[in-house]
Amino acid sequence: YRLSNRIQESEKFYKSAIENKTNQEEAYFYYGYAQKAVGNYEGAEETFKNYVKIGNNFDFINRAKNEIENLKVLNDIVNKKSY
Repeated sequence: YRLSNRIQESEKFYKSAIENKTNQEEAYFYYGYAQKAVGNYEGAEETFKNYVKIGNNFDFINRAKNEIENLKVLNDIVNKKSY
């Protein structure tokens, strides 16, 4: 689903892979993007933080760190009251 640009639909598959203890660390990274795509910003932030701890791919680690910062700003925007 991710490769066909349907990241929202991939969320349940990444979740299942992680629950079944996949040894493919990319699943954790892309699960964060899938969570973000479906609007689960807090879950995505937590997933990216976990990936930073367990990941070995430096490019993905840096991208996860950027996403963590982006999600903090996004949460502020979403939670801001508009009049």
